[in-house]
Amino acid sequence: MVKKIVSIFMMLIILPLSLTVSASPVDVSRRFSGHNEAYYVEFNNEWRRHILIEREVLLPGSIEREKLNFFYVPISRNSEKVFLMSIFVYSRRDWYGSIGFRRITETSDYVLALYSNHRNPFPRNTIDWFLFGTFMNQARDVNFVNNMISFPEVLPDNSRNVITVNGKILSNPSLQVGNTYMLPIREIATELGFAVSWNPTTTEIRVSRAGVFSTSVTFDDSVPRNYTILNKGGITYVSSAFFIRNFRVSIEVDERGNVNIRG
Repeated sequence: MVKKIVSIFMMLIILPLSLTVSASPVDVSRRFSGHNEAYYVEFNNEWRRHILIEREVLLPGSIEREKLNFFYVPISRNSEKVFLMSIFVYSRRDWYGSIGFRRITETSDYVLALYSNHRNPFPRNTIDWFLFGTFMNQARDVNFVNNMISFPEVLPDNSRNVITVNGKILSNPSLQVGNTYMLPIREIATELGFAVSWNPTTTEIRVSRAGVFSTSVTFDDSVPRNYTILNKGGITYVSSAFFIRNFRVSIEVDERGNVNIRG
């Protein structure tokens, strides 16, 4: 009986502290945002090639606000993904500095903390052993992980027609034509991780991503379209509804014409 109680106690220690019901994959090809809190994560290309992220869905009652699990995807096809690290988001009142967890950064409202793997499971001197060892060392470096994380840029109080995409301020403004807000398609699509090309013969701008997604806009008036398009100063603007329908982003516009895009 004592052994059984001890075994159950050890399992409770080993199990993750968060209460979860499921996990969903995160698109790491571009900067992505927090689900409940305003922060952003962006990788270098090496991490994009080899790292998979899953965002856990936390049950009510969990002390974490969010949890992101990072996995290494081995080159060897016979190997399964291997846990690399987790990033936890706590409200400041719930952060307790548990053993093994290291604080990455904090704001006035919450704390981001790191828990990382310390064991390389791959055979020595293999490519996976070398790569995982490199990522593991980087994941243990709080400064390295902190450089992946950014927070929304703060707009000046008098700002007007400023566009932000996932917290980053763009260089081109929004334009208001009647009740419609027009947005620069190339700059926004590029910031969202899409490739943009121009066909001068058909006056068509094509937006795509890795062969999975493709759409286009055109200046050809003979082509039926459900969006407004215009050119100003060599920059192509398209109505905001086009972005909502095709890019599956959320768009908020304040009373000064500032446009906040998340997706």
